Amino acid sequence: MDNSALSQIYAHLMSLLGWDRLIAMTVAAQLATQAAANLN
Repeated sequence: MDNSALSQIYAHLMSLLGWDRLIAMTVAAQLATQAAANLN
């Protein structure tokens, strides 16, 4: 395997980790919105 293939694999794995963070941030934002709506 050459370096370009390794870098593409690494970038893909980092992207997958980014999805977990993105989903967690989205869920947290939705929960905050719901909590604020429940206060009214």
